[in-house]
Amino acid sequence: ASASVEGPRRHTCSIFKGESDQFAAVVPHMLEGLRKNDRCLYISDRLEKADLFERLMDAAPLNEEILEARVSFYTSDEVYLRGGRFDKERMLEFLSDERDQALKDGCSGLTATGEMSWASRDVPGVSDIIEYEAMINFMYPRSSADLLCQYPEKDLDTATLVKAMMAHPRVIVRGTVCGNPYYLPPETLISYASGVVTPDVLEHMAKDLFSRSVLSEIGALEARELKRARLCLTMLDEMVLNDFRDRLSAVSFFNELALGTCRDDDTAAHIRSADSKCEELSERLEALRMFRSCMEAPTEWQSLEGILQSAIDRAVNGSRRVTMDLGSHKIFASSAADKAFAALVSGVAERSRSGALINVKARRSDFGLTVTISADGSGVPEGAKESLFDQAGPCVCGRSLCLARELLESSGISVREVGIPGRSTVFEIHVPVLRYRAV
Repeated sequence: ASASVEGPRRHTCSIFKGESDQFAAVVPHMLEGLRKNDRCLYISDRLEKADLFERLMDAAPLNEEILEARVSFYTSDEVYLRGGRFDKERMLEFLSDERDQALKDGCSGLTATGEMSWASRDVPGVSDIIEYEAMINFMYPRSSADLLCQYPEKDLDTATLVKAMMAHPRVIVRGTVCGNPYYLPPETLISYASGVVTPDVLEHMAKDLFSRSVLSEIGALEARELKRARLCLTMLDEMVLNDFRDRLSAVSFFNELALGTCRDDDTAAHIRSADSKCEELSERLEALRMFRSCMEAPTEWQSLEGILQSAIDRAVNGSRRVTMDLGSHKIFASSAADKAFAALVSGVAERSRSGALINVKARRSDFGLTVTISADGSGVPEGAKESLFDQAGPCVCGRSLCLARELLESSGISVREVGIPGRSTVFEIHVPVLRYRAV
């Protein structure tokens, strides 16, 4: 079977602490398989099928009928431990048969994932698990199967987890997909797992150490060059901004003189229009100056409640009623994030009814932390939701929604408007799993 035209197939493992970590890897893996028209296979040691389907339906517009047709669900006793023992040859044959049958049925390939907690049981053959994982890699790169092996930290000993890492070219840790520098080729890992350390292991370690040393030196050199280039660009940027500011000030001055002597109404109207454009450009220049300053601010762990309180003080300063239900969280973001959130609060306030309550809430899910800023009011027309962030024009106090989103995205945080047109404005801010923590 040939590899998918969308890219090479992968043998990946997920090392997870709890359900949040587990499903941050499992759900995207399964959804990607469904998107590619793969046959999808889930081998469970503990999870119920209904719970899996609920997770998938929460994350994508799917229904139970589609999932029943596209996802095959087995238990570990039916597959891994059939007959009360683990047989690596039988398991490899099972995966090959499932992949081949998927291709015969017109699917693009096989997407499969299995819970590996059964490996903690005292059953015959379980000691062969690492050799089995290594042998799977003989299927690649020609295989049409994407495989994800789920290893819970709390159930398995450290030696098994480390060797499992060595068996997979890619590892998902805390929801992040990582290329694996500790991966060992199948023959080398099989020898290593059985207690025989071959010269290949030493060679692999030596190459890895050399590569890391070279990359570290290159990184340090690039960092110095980037710092120098950034300094030059900052100086040039400041010169250009100051030049524009001075020119606009001069134009505004001459407009004022002209208005003082002008007796023609039409000409005066043109002068006032030109002066208004100068003011608008000056505000944009200040917004850009603020944005540059914000982008240079360090990224650090900060109290979410502290950020939002500062943003509210900046944006409405007691002129509007605001409720906050944020829990106790910290986010890893620019130290200027409060300015970006202030622009969002201002954007909601501008589009809400007079006196309408502004609600700020946070909720956790398997995929991260979602913060919403909302209020009843005119809302944003459906066709204008995305373009709302495209214009660099100023909001209240010169803060721009465009620049606010750019600043948040520089910290890996996304934002979109999801309110109901004519009824409410709702900004939804998504903070990924690794960018927040409960305190």
